[in-house]
Amino acid sequence: MLKIVKRWFMAFFTLCFLASACRHDPIVQPVTENTCDSTNVSFKKSVMPILNKHCNSCHGSNVQTHGIILDNYAGVRIFALEGSLYGAIIQNGDYAPMPYSAAKLDVCSIALIHNWIREGIKDN
Repeated sequence: MLKIVKRWFMAFFTLCFLASACRHDPIVQPVTENTCDSTNVSFKKSVMPILNKHCNSCHGSNVQTHGIILDNYAGVRIFALEGSLYGAIIQNGDYAPMPYSAAKLDVCSIALIHNWIREGIKDN
């Protein structure tokens, strides 16, 4: 009987450990060609429209919540370089989840911003 209890306890402990170990890993779903072209991302054509739609009502030049300005390249670059832009939109728990009080950005928008950062945060 003691062996059975030990086995169940170890199985339960292992399951709890594995479940909590992945809790903060970012979940980035693959983007297929049919849903989103996230190659050769342009700041002006790809990233800025996303930020204008989802971020700049709170983080623009007119309203600067927490001093964050995301309506121009210089402002966006600062937060992209430090990692908070991507961390906030993937909502992994390391940064305040954004957009605030709204649905998480769609997979395509996250992929576009991620690839723009990965490709060197170009002002293009």
